[in-house]
Amino acid sequence: MIKTETAFTLLEVMVALLILSLSLSALFQNLSLSKRIALTSSINFDAVRIANNLFMDEKLMVSLKRNQEAEGDIGESGWKYKFAIEPLFINMDEEADNAVEVPGMSKVELILSHDFHSVSRTFRFLKWLR
Repeated sequence: MIKTETAFTLLEVMVALLILSLSLSALFQNLSLSKRIALTSSINFDAVRIANNLFMDEKLMVSLKRNQEAEGDIGESGWKYKFAIEPLFINMDEEADNAVEVPGMSKVELILSHDFHSVSRTFRFLKWLR
């Protein structure tokens, strides 16, 4: 008598489960990686946005030119900033150490730091001002 019923053997089921588990493992790793990348890009975007807002604050820039330094916190978001301003020097010859001061121009350095879940990130921005 010939059997007409067909079924999967134990080996075929085990191979199918192995392939499924490897596929799901790769999928979850990619999801975790994309979440970390999204968080990092969000923090980087916030840093650029905050730096732009600070550089555009005319009262802060006038105070900075007068006091040469400024620092503070940005609300409750965990961001801190520190400004430093100095005269702008340009080195005309890379080999020699004869930098020339550019009259009426200043170099402004902004250090932004952010503490997020016990991880500290620091960003540095430079801008020239008249």
